[in-house]
Amino acid sequence: MKSEEKASFSLKRSLLLLFAVNVGVAIVNSCVTPIWPLYLEGLGATVLEVSLVASMLNLVDTVLRTVTGLGSDVYGRRLFIAASSFLSSVSLFLYPFARSWQNLVPLAMVYAASFSFFMPARTAYVADCCPPKLRTKAYSAINASWPIGSILGPIVGGIASERFGWNCAFYVASAISAATILPAIALREPKRPRSGASPGIGNLRPAAPYFALNFLSGFGMGITSAIVPLYVQLAFDASLIEVGIFFSIGSGVAMLLAQLPASWFPTKYGRRKTLLMSQSTLPLAFFLWPFAGEYPSLLLIYMSINGFWSMTWPSILSLLMDAAEPERRGIVTGFAQTSMMLGFSVGPILGGLLWEGVGPAYPFYASAAVFAFSLPIILGLRPLKPKHARG
Repeated sequence: MKSEEKASFSLKRSLLLLFAVNVGVAIVNSCVTPIWPLYLEGLGATVLEVSLVASMLNLVDTVLRTVTGLGSDVYGRRLFIAASSFLSSVSLFLYPFARSWQNLVPLAMVYAASFSFFMPARTAYVADCCPPKLRTKAYSAINASWPIGSILGPIVGGIASERFGWNCAFYVASAISAATILPAIALREPKRPRSGASPGIGNLRPAAPYFALNFLSGFGMGITSAIVPLYVQLAFDASLIEVGIFFSIGSGVAMLLAQLPASWFPTKYGRRKTLLMSQSTLPLAFFLWPFAGEYPSLLLIYMSINGFWSMTWPSILSLLMDAAEPERRGIVTGFAQTSMMLGFSVGPILGGLLWEGVGPAYPFYASAAVFAFSLPIILGLRPLKPKHARG
C-alpha cells in the first residue's frame, strides 16, 4: 500500500511540475503570438511577408520536431524540456535589439526551435509517467495549461506593448521563460519499461492516417494563424489591448471550457467519435467567419474554433501513445507533431496569397475546405493495437 501511495505521489509531483512548465510556455507563446505579426508590420513588413515569416518559423519547428523527439528517446525528456526554456528566454530577450523585420527572423527561428524542443518531450513524458488507462485524462489535465496561458498571455502582451512599448512585452516573456527552467530541472526522468525495441523510426506505417490528419489540421489552422490579429484590427479598428483580449477569450477561455468535455467525452463515446464530432464543427465555423459583422459575434466563432479543435488533442494523443513502444514514444510524437507543423508551415503562405490576391475573407473559406477534407480520414481511423503491453 505504501508503495502505491509513493508511486501516486511521484506521479502527481511529476505532472504538477510539468504543468507548471507548460503554463509558462503557454503564457509566453500566447503573449508573443498576437503581437508579433503587428510588430513585424510596424517594422515595415507587408501581410504577405508576415505570412512568409510565419511559414519559415513553422518550417524550422517542423524540421526539428522529429529530431528532438528522437533525441528525447535517447537522452531523456528533462534535458529537452529545460533546454527549451533556456532557448526561449534568450531569444525573446534579444527581440528588442532587431532594427528591421529581417533582423528579427533569426531570433524568431531560435524561439521556434525552443518550441520544437519542448513539445515532443512533454508529450512523451506524460506517456512515460502514466499507465494507459490514465493517459487521456492526464493529457486533458496537462492541456489545461494551454488555455490558462492563453487567457493570461494575450492580456499581458497587449497591455505591456500598449502601455510600455514592444520591448517591455518581450522582456516580460523572456523572464517568464527563464522562470520555467527551475521546475524543468526539478522533473524526475521517468523509468521507461523496455519492450525490446531500439530507439528509432521503426515501422510507423500504421500511424500514417494520424500523421495525415495532423497535417490537414495544421494546414487548416495555419492558413489563418498569422492573419487573425490583422483581420481583427482591420475589421474593427481594434487596439493592441483589444486584440489581446480577443485572443485571451477566443483562445484561452474557449480551450479552458473545452477541457472538461475533452476528458469526459472519450470515456463515454469513444475517442474516434469525439474526434469526429469536434472536427466536424470546424468547417462551418471557418465558413461563417467573414459573415461576422460585429466584434462579439466574431469572438464567439473564434471561441468555437479553438474550443472544438482543442477537444481533439487528448483523444488523438492517447491513441498514438497507446500504440508506441516506450523506446519510440518520442519519435512517434515527433513525427505526429512534424506532420502538423508541416501544415502550419504551408498554411500561412496560402493565407497570405489569398488575403492579398483575392481578399481577406478567402483564407477562412480555404480553412473550412481543408477541415472538411479531413473528416473522411477520421471516419477511417481504427485504434492501433500494440504488440506489447505498454507502461
